[in-house]
Amino acid sequence: MDLLICEETLNEYIEMTSIGGDLEHKGVHNLLKDFAMLGYLFRSNHTITLMNEKVNSEDDEDYQKYLDLKASGMQPDNWEDMEHD
Repeated sequence: MDLLICEETLNEYIEMTSIGGDLEHKGVHNLLKDFAMLGYLFRSNHTITLMNEKVNSEDDEDYQKYLDLKASGMQPDNWEDMEHD
């Protein structure tokens, strides 16, 4: 998957979510800044590893199957509600 966003628009969103911005939100602000950094590092390959509770998508087969279901468009129960080891 590739993400394509105008740098000027991304910078505007970063500013809007900063402290004192119109849409101040620390979490969203930092996520947008991380997206910008990934764009600055365009020569590198990037991996996003999801975590849930004490498992992560690189190491846990059950969590990998759960994420595969989500990626295929199926709507499995929330991870927290599912039975898993």
